[in-house]
Amino acid sequence: ADAAAAAAAEAEAESEVAAVSTPVGASASATPRSAAASAFSRMEAMLEAREAELAEAREQVKVMQEQLEELGEERESLLEELEDKTEVEQLAEEYLEQIEEYEEELLELRPMADEFAMTTRALAETKDEQVRLMQEVGRLNTKLRDREDELFRAATHNAELQQKLNDAEAALKAAGLRPNALTSNLAARAHNASPVAGTPQGIWGFAARAMTPDPK
Repeated sequence: ADAAAAAAAEAEAESEVAAVSTPVGASASATPRSAAASAFSRMEAMLEAREAELAEAREQVKVMQEQLEELGEERESLLEELEDKTEVEQLAEEYLEQIEEYEEELLELRPMADEFAMTTRALAETKDEQVRLMQEVGRLNTKLRDREDELFRAATHNAELQQKLNDAEAALKAAGLRPNALTSNLAARAHNASPVAGTPQGIWGFAARAMTPDPK
């Protein structure tokens, strides 16, 4: 386009030069040199105007090329976004499929979860029952220890009474007196007394074991 415009400008300038230099009858020889100078000035002005138009056209072409490059970049960016969107849609579909699979697995595991919850509650109740039983056993052990302490105190007291009866009986014998029936009866009853109902062993055996030192 630039070359064509330049060629047209040169052709027009040549035609104007030919018109100026061609003689027209007798008056041609009388044409002043100023006419030729004026023609050349007009040609230079036309050439400058054409060059300015060409420069402007070049700038417009350059701007259009830049716009085309930007459009190409935008096109590539849009294509990349489209590809990304397609990948995202595929990933979303895969995630939806996985979610559906998880939901199916949850539905299958729900009965097992309910059974596990029931088992957990049953174990908790069993543990509570065990705790109550241990507390009851502890309470019974405490009562048993208290009962043993009472029996030990009773055995000790009866041993003291027996010793007093024996001392009294010995004192009576030393004085030449015979123990009466009441003293003998009390001694026999104290000797045969049992710390626990239904136990044939007398309380004195229990007291003797309690008061006997450990051979170790």
